[in-house]
Amino acid sequence: MTWKPQLRAWRSIFFLAIALCLSGCGTPVGQVTGKVTYQAKSAGNVQLHWTSVADPDLTFVGISDAEGNHQTSYRTYSGIHVGKYALKITRTTVAGGKGPSSGEESAVLKAAGKAMTESFAFEKEIVAGKNVMNFELTEGKKLPPDGSNVKVVP
Repeated sequence: MTWKPQLRAWRSIFFLAIALCLSGCGTPVGQVTGKVTYQAKSAGNVQLHWTSVADPDLTFVGISDAEGNHQTSYRTYSGIHVGKYALKITRTTVAGGKGPSSGEESAVLKAAGKAMTESFAFEKEIVAGKNVMNFELTEGKKLPPDGSNVKVVP
């Protein structure tokens, strides 16, 4: 009679392991790092919005630091799923073309009508392992002012 509780416990552990694997554990990821520039100068505090070409519901967001360095991660992974992505990089500027010092300041200035945004589209493929990707914004496709359309056709 003592074997039934043990069997039940092992069965629960087995099904939990199966559920974890089916939920995405083991999905290959690529570590994405690099620098964002605009007219050869560091573009700090820009937003990088990655959308999978194969699955548009799969999106990732990264933000560059004040010097334009970026790193995009997913949950606890240091990276994002491998595959082709449409990338939209959004730059916020205030008078004189200078960028705000943080994302919070950017949101406040945009809400007050004291800042404008520019978005640029790129298409990139993420492979397993390290992916060093530097972006010069003027080399991307400039999007319309609303910047909502990220589609980049392969």
